[in-house]
Amino acid sequence: EDKLLIKIPFDAWKTYLMLSYSINGLVITLVIILWNVGLHACIYVYLLWYYIHQRLHMVMFKNLIFNRYLSNKDKIKPKVNSRDNNLNLEEWLVGFTDGNGTFSVSIGKKLYFSYKLSQSTSNCQVLYKIKDALGVGKMLINDKTVSYIINDRRALEEVILPIFDKHTLLSSKYFKYIIFKKAMKIANSNLSMDEKKRLIMELQAIPQDELVVQSPAWKNLNYKDIKSVNDISHIVSKSWLIGFIESEGSFFFTRKSSRIVHTFAVTHKLDPIILYSIKFIFHLNSSVHFTHNHGYYIESTARRAILNICSYFVSSNHTILFLGAKNREFSLWKRSFFKYGHDYINNYEKLNKVNQLLVRMRNRQRSNDKHKA
Repeated sequence: EDKLLIKIPFDAWKTYLMLSYSINGLVITLVIILWNVGLHACIYVYLLWYYIHQRLHMVMFKNLIFNRYLSNKDKIKPKVNSRDNNLNLEEWLVGFTDGNGTFSVSIGKKLYFSYKLSQSTSNCQVLYKIKDALGVGKMLINDKTVSYIINDRRALEEVILPIFDKHTLLSSKYFKYIIFKKAMKIANSNLSMDEKKRLIMELQAIPQDELVVQSPAWKNLNYKDIKSVNDISHIVSKSWLIGFIESEGSFFFTRKSSRIVHTFAVTHKLDPIILYSIKFIFHLNSSVHFTHNHGYYIESTARRAILNICSYFVSSNHTILFLGAKNREFSLWKRSFFKYGHDYINNYEKLNKVNQLLVRMRNRQRSNDKHKA
């Protein structure tokens, strides 16, 4: 029996595993193996199948189960295949900053420089991780928001500037950063304090309309000219996008008459090219919209889009790549999609419970952060 087991080719085992994922396939597989190689091999294959199904939660097998409930016309496969395990923390930080970071200079008796990241208190965890990784800065927490601030000039010069010089900001915040960097250079010069203040005030006096232009990282690419993901894949790295979504993205549920559906949304006040890039990266059919209150936003509830997103933010070893509260939220959101997303109508109550659990998780995190403050 051992010799027969060794001689079975790998493709045969793969075939057995694929068949065994359904009850009928499992029965047929066990009968075939039992007939050919004996009871021991049969038990081995069953235990291997059980381990894969129960412990690893492999996306490939989940997609098989999900597609069993869809018609041939509606069966879907992920279009996003970027399963990189290596998260570049510097690129991630630049993406996070493009989403919700600021570079500011204040003029008083002295010159004050600060780099700040802000989030709702429910996502406080991610800012603490940034602080631990950089080893500088401090936290400020109020009722609804938490901020990570670096205002020590030496820390800014030695830690922050090298990162943003190496990895270009993709949003119009790039120009704020350039003014910030020039102002810091002026502050370090041998000029008098009055002259320093005058030069920095001239920098700050540049009209806002002149600053709202596209980052040079896009190399004059117009968002209307983007035709496929190939046009922007060399500009938008996966690490940058994970950081940006960690800051600006949302995973939630939307009620639609008799259904509760999975929803993904991203908002950004400026830079429509970023949202158009996200649209092509995830193959979203939704349009990018603009409102005066929230700026640009894109939202999708389509199953194919949700499947693409579920695949993108999970590494090849099945690790979720978000660093903060988004990790838990995305995990719950993703698992419920594979479990209940095949039938939104009949699974209404189950998805409603998941939605309530997600809300409680966020509220509990806010409460914990207030207590921690």
